[in-house]
Amino acid sequence: MPKLTSCLLHTIVSTRLCSAVQICQRINTFAYGANDKRNRPPVFKEKDIFDKRIPGKAMEKYCLFINLPFILLDFIGKVPYWFLYELLRQIWDILYSDYPRKSWLSALEQSVQEFLQLFQTIFPEQFIPKFHFLLHAARNTSKYGPLKRQMNLRYEAKHHLLKQIANRCNNFINLPCTVSRRVQLRQCYELMDENTFKSYGISGKFRERRTTSFKKIIQNALHDDHLFTYGEFSQCVKWVLVDNVKYKIGDFFVFYLLGGEEIPLFVEIKYIIRIEKEWRFIVHCYDTVIFKENLWCYEIKPSDVNLVLNKNEFLTHKAEDCYRINNEYFIHVPYRLTLVE
Repeated sequence: MPKLTSCLLHTIVSTRLCSAVQICQRINTFAYGANDKRNRPPVFKEKDIFDKRIPGKAMEKYCLFINLPFILLDFIGKVPYWFLYELLRQIWDILYSDYPRKSWLSALEQSVQEFLQLFQTIFPEQFIPKFHFLLHAARNTSKYGPLKRQMNLRYEAKHHLLKQIANRCNNFINLPCTVSRRVQLRQCYELMDENTFKSYGISGKFRERRTTSFKKIIQNALHDDHLFTYGEFSQCVKWVLVDNVKYKIGDFFVFYLLGGEEIPLFVEIKYIIRIEKEWRFIVHCYDTVIFKENLWCYEIKPSDVNLVLNKNEFLTHKAEDCYRINNEYFIHVPYRLTLVE
């Protein structure tokens, strides 16, 4: 991903489609969503474009790669070799899928071969031996299951912490002892938090709200929820942690796959309420308009439907960000979704 991102940015500058200063300004000033903001890439410099390098950690590079179509939206149709980005996103959707189907593997193998041949032809100086591992992706998926379970991002994150400690401790005598001691002290400090081992029920501050103060359409949705009887007051929070999944107001989730093509339908959390020690989510439904292949995301539009869901009715358990650009709503799903067979 970083190799392709750096090559595309360098190509944009070399073809004078956009200057290096403007590219850096676009990347540095882009308004990332609430969930993408924690992986926001570091400050991008002109030298990085000319040197064909992407600074930052692995997740920061991934965040830039995923949001690159939104950053280059104004002239994305003119970007040379953009088909390589679409091809790699197609490969990544299958590799990162939770439940890849066997029928996808032949298409995956064909896409990998096509991508490697094109990349080696167009950017031969950037082709490195690590690309060879992609050739075995389809076979390894068939043999070992989803390769997502074998990712080393967690190890990279831990290694990044160790490197930070090593660079800042100014120890030149017994560095391994210092690093291990600092890591143990940090872990002890984190375990002091009383909520560390709680995976359910941690939430923001409770506030009471009259049920009649909700909009009429939401009151009707509450009335249709036959599992509980909603009284005069409801306890509302802005966020809650349920089974190690954080839900907060404004987050988007997939709650249904429509038809044989498995088109995802999205909902936005509007309110989080607690009743009889159970958490209920009042959500606003969005209709999926079309899949934008050049942006590799879905265009959605708000509907007039509001529902009351529980945690088990969400199809995905990772919140996504919705980007509003030119009065249109776009949302990207980082992997291909499918129902468990």
